[in-house]
Amino acid sequence: MSCDYPTKGTPQGGILSNIVLNELDWWVASQWENMPTHYEYKTRQNSHVP
Repeated sequence: MSCDYPTKGTPQGGILSNIVLNELDWWVASQWENMPTHYEYKTRQNSHVP
């Protein structure tokens, strides 16, 4: 049985892929937070959940 290894790309679980995915995650989160909604949601004031 022979096993071929890829010669290009970043291996899964490599340190580079974690850094890139973390930056992508931060970027997507920042874009999502600023996205306007079609419905104006109400916020509860002085609500306390025990």
